[in-house]
Amino acid sequence: CFYDHCDGIYLNYNWSESELLDSADFGEINKIYAGIDVFARGCIGPLTSVFEYIPFLHKLLGLQQKPVRKYGGFDCNKSLCKIDFLRMSTALFAPGWIAEKFSSLDQIHMGLKFWDHLSNLMHRRPILELPFETDFRAGFSRKGDQKWFCLRSISPQPQFVSTSIHPLPEGGLMIREPGEHKLFLLECDVVSGLVISLRSSSPISVLVNGSALPPSSRSEYRLNGPVHLKSLDIITNQPKTIIFNVIVKSLTSESTA
Repeated sequence: CFYDHCDGIYLNYNWSESELLDSADFGEINKIYAGIDVFARGCIGPLTSVFEYIPFLHKLLGLQQKPVRKYGGFDCNKSLCKIDFLRMSTALFAPGWIAEKFSSLDQIHMGLKFWDHLSNLMHRRPILELPFETDFRAGFSRKGDQKWFCLRSISPQPQFVSTSIHPLPEGGLMIREPGEHKLFLLECDVVSGLVISLRSSSPISVLVNGSALPPSSRSEYRLNGPVHLKSLDIITNQPKTIIFNVIVKSLTSESTA
């Protein structure tokens, strides 16, 4: 079998719905990466009539042919829905569309807006080990008047994408709106307790597995007793609250440090 000798296959983004179904009949579903081009070059789009399937009928019947609309840009989620319905994987081509299309706007904000459309259809990999630490650095830095970007400088980011949660270019996470905000999924071994250090510009509440923790100090939260950490979220009361960093440790690792 082809799939016994490779990690997967990438389908070009020119597929149609019928071709996608044909591919699903011949292979391991999760190893088939159906392509989506963010620029919508050759991608599928909504069909307004059967005549879009057979262009020559327009001439035969004297009808004006409408251009076939394509799913790209902020509509990529519509193609992803079809792929997800068949439980296939996805290869997303040219997300640099964001930078080219919105070169004069806030790149991080427009990127979050783009991924927000896809986030409900994407698998989130949980954090598996403690300790866990992040300062939310997005890979940007500055030396004097020079700005630069380095992928190796990126710190872990929230796994739940939203335009109300905005990583700052040189570190920190701005929470634009008050309310409850999901940050991280975790799947760690049961520990005897937790210590969470979190510095922020204004008071916040920390939620572990959906329950609020009372702060033991201005920037530290403790949970005594066995806990199987599943989620870490926050509640803010002020707009434009900045979280500077988050450190999550087990009580055991703290005592041995």
